[in-house]
Amino acid sequence: MMTLRFSRAAETVALIITAAVVSAPTMAQSPVPDLLGTWSGSGAEGAVFGQLGHQGARDEPAFDDGTITWTLTIDRQDGRGLIGSWSSAAFGEPLAGVLRNDNESVHFADHDTIFIGTILSPTSMELCPLETGASTVATCMILEKQ
Repeated sequence: MMTLRFSRAAETVALIITAAVVSAPTMAQSPVPDLLGTWSGSGAEGAVFGQLGHQGARDEPAFDDGTITWTLTIDRQDGRGLIGSWSSAAFGEPLAGVLRNDNESVHFADHDTIFIGTILSPTSMELCPLETGASTVATCMILEKQ
């Protein structure tokens, strides 16, 4: 009969791998954060140009002046799926979104804008709207849950 012997290092590696495999399903099942509600902020940083619906037209690229107050309203949430609106004082637009599996990254889209966001805390997120075409926008701002 053959007896297998493993070095102490091999036993340690096997133990670490086993622990990681056993705990992985637990880590993947963390609760989905509740994003329902109104998130607002101003002070966008970045650059814009073109036919900007919320800000008027700009022929040349310019830095965003950060004076507009933006509001993201999430009216419905089904797991990671999100439905709501994006607005300024000028007007609002419906949008759809999704929270990624890391529970920190969020993406939204409306008819002309892609939004990439990061949940910073239960009451704060960074949101970066990006547009190409008649309006060109690349900005980011911090939104606070109201």
